[in-house]
Amino acid sequence: MKLLFGSIIVKGAGRINGHVVRNYRGMPLLTRLALPTRTNIFNANPQLNIATTAFKFWSGIDLEEQILWSDIAAQIPFTDRWGNTKYLSGRDFVSYLYINLQNIGKNMIRASEFNNTFPDFFTSEVTISATGTEFNVADFSVNDSERQLIFLKLGINKTRTYTEKQLKLVLKTDIENVSSTTLYQDLENEGVIFQEGQTWTIGIKAISNSGLASPMQIFKAKVT
Repeated sequence: MKLLFGSIIVKGAGRINGHVVRNYRGMPLLTRLALPTRTNIFNANPQLNIATTAFKFWSGIDLEEQILWSDIAAQIPFTDRWGNTKYLSGRDFVSYLYINLQNIGKNMIRASEFNNTFPDFFTSEVTISATGTEFNVADFSVNDSERQLIFLKLGINKTRTYTEKQLKLVLKTDIENVSSTTLYQDLENEGVIFQEGQTWTIGIKAISNSGLASPMQIFKAKVT
C-alpha cells in the first residue's frame, strides 16, 4: 500500500494493518476493514464435515454393495420442491442416509440391514418458556423413529416466516423420553439463548434406524 500524507490523506490505494482507503464524495477516507466471522454454534461446521464425508463414503464401498444400494434407491420415490416425483442415484441415496444417521449418532448401515419404512410423528404445538426454562413439544407421538432432530431460527420479527432450508440443525434427541426442562437445557448447551419476547421458528424431523427422514414439521413460538 502507498500513501501520500499531507494534513489529511490526499492520495492512497489499497490496504494496510486492517485499514483501507476508500473514496467518499471525491475524498480519500481511511476506514477499518470489516472482519469476516463464522460461527460454530448450531452445528454449522460439523454439518459441512458430515456432508463431505458422506459424499466420499460411496467410493469406499465395494461394487456389489453399490449395486444393492442403487437397486434400493430405484424403489424409493422422493418429491422435489415442485411436487414432482424423483428417484435418487445410489450415491445420492447413500449420502442422504449417511448424513441422517450421523446426525443421530449412528454409523452407516449395510444394504442388507435397510428397512424401507419412513418415520412419522404428531405434535400439536411447540411452546418456549424462558422463565420456566421449558421447551415443550406438546402431544408428541412418534412411529418408527430412532431419534429426532430439532432445527431453529430466531426471527427478526413475529411475522417473518422461514423455510426448511433456512433453519439450522441444533439438537438430536429423543423427544418422547426427555422432559421439556431437559430439552431447554440441552438447547442452551448448544449455544441457544432464549429471551422473553423472542419469536423462534422450530423445525422437527424424525429419523429411522435406517436413516430415512420424515418431512420436517415447522412451528412458530414466542418465548414467554
